[in-house]
Amino acid sequence: MLHEEMLAIIPVPCCNISMKLFVCIVGGIILAFPCFAWEPDPWSKTDISLEILSQGLLLVDWGQTLDIREREDEGYYEKNSYLGKYPSRGKVNKYFALSCLAHGLITWVLPVKWEVFGFTIHPRRLWQYGFIGVESPCVINNYQIGIRVNY
Repeated sequence: MLHEEMLAIIPVPCCNISMKLFVCIVGGIILAFPCFAWEPDPWSKTDISLEILSQGLLLVDWGQTLDIREREDEGYYEKNSYLGKYPSRGKVNKYFALSCLAHGLITWVLPVKWEVFGFTIHPRRLWQYGFIGVESPCVINNYQIGIRVNY
């Protein structure tokens, strides 16, 4: 009952369009507006090399996760809490495809330098080195315990 009362208060510009769609369209326009005046920083050779390494680690981890999935009977299981111990092949593929895309997009939008309280930090490099520092030990550990890359 409360939901119907709320709808009566909210003005809807067109009767054929749902409120959720209307909010998504208007919200998307408002959020995208600053993007028209923004251009990401150019990539250096180091940025490109670090991104290739990051994407390579993601691809190896992807293959290792698929191998873990195929070797459940040997006692292997996935430790990623989002995927769960025994994820489906589809879930693994979706997760890593989106991870590869998200990592590239985040790296692309991060600035090369940023002045904060008089200090210069390098968000793009921090992101890339941090990711490599977290992902590398996982891939190395999987290799050491006998997990292969299996697509």
